[in-house]
Amino acid sequence: MKTLLVLGPLALSFALCSCSSMLPPQAEITKLSDEFSRPGETAYGIVGNTLEKEKGGTSDLVEQGGIIYSRSVDLGAICAEAGESRIYSLHAHYGGPDWLFLEPGESLILLVDGERVGLSGEGSVDHRSTHAGGVSESASFAVPPELLVKIAGAKEVKVKLQGSSGSIQRRFGKENLKIFGEFVRRFITREEPGQDK
Repeated sequence: MKTLLVLGPLALSFALCSCSSMLPPQAEITKLSDEFSRPGETAYGIVGNTLEKEKGGTSDLVEQGGIIYSRSVDLGAICAEAGESRIYSLHAHYGGPDWLFLEPGESLILLVDGERVGLSGEGSVDHRSTHAGGVSESASFAVPPELLVKIAGAKEVKVKLQGSSGSIQRRFGKENLKIFGEFVRRFITREEPGQDK
């Protein structure tokens, strides 16, 4: 239950930080915790990590009722620290004209160098919103640090968000892999930039 208490508020703040716009933001690693966090708890995460479509670019333009909407997926990683304890998660954020309705259970599927990794979470039920540009929803997935290391070292990572009303697929580009590599160095392997293993 402690995991949910730590990740619930962090996931919400992460979702607020990673709202998508028409132009993809620059991915960065940022501190997610603040003065309102529990004493001794700190969290850092990748925000603005907009994934690419299979044929390049980061958003689909979809026309509905004479209005053009953008569909995009951000995938970030979070490290929540309390003393020597660390909890890692992936956070997926979808924006588009229609809901995916990410349900509890397996809704994030990765192909990491061809190997399928299905991830389960609590879904997006508490993290859905509407706005002038359509809808957005987000979900968090607890992961072992080894999976983040594997993603950072991969040659190819494909991502599928599967909801009860639809799905969307994306892939990691060079910049997406680069930011995951930086996150792994800072929060898992604790290497300094340029340091050899």
